[in-house]
Amino acid sequence: MLKAIDIANFFIDLAIHDPNDAMTNMRVNKLVYFAQGHSLARNREPLFNEKIEAWDYGPVTRSVYDAFKPCGNNKIEYVSGEYSSTLFSIEQMELLLDVMREYGQYSTSKLVDLSHSQDSPWERVFKPHEDNEISQKSMQEYFSKYPLKHFQLPDVSADDCVGYTGEDGLTVLPAEYDYA
Repeated sequence: MLKAIDIANFFIDLAIHDPNDAMTNMRVNKLVYFAQGHSLARNREPLFNEKIEAWDYGPVTRSVYDAFKPCGNNKIEYVSGEYSSTLFSIEQMELLLDVMREYGQYSTSKLVDLSHSQDSPWERVFKPHEDNEISQKSMQEYFSKYPLKHFQLPDVSADDCVGYTGEDGLTVLPAEYDYA
């Protein structure tokens, strides 16, 4: 089974390669929460077995928080420990990409708002200065009401393609596609 840090590393790895994504500890913890909730709803199984707690600024997985605590509120620029995208099954990878497509477009403050929405699993158990556990059952019930869109690439046949692969392995386009 995966660990919460594996999920966090996936999102951080994506952000490292996107100069417009300032992945912080707070942001990655929200994405890990949304990924776990949607996995429970879509696949009827958790991505990881670590508990998610209801902290003041939303859901937090302590191991993820602790791993990136040295970053403070700054952008995380490294993954924690050894990481490889080969850890994930196709189903898990699709889910994580769907989570990033849906939630990656939002600011961290918007992710906090989303995680704090009325009757959310966080809202049901949150008590100031208590780190109450958010149950997997409550996440499954809640996220089942808000299914995550499943992104699929369109089928493309060879007839739909333009150009060919040259001897050097690069794509060669017809002259009319040369925009230089």
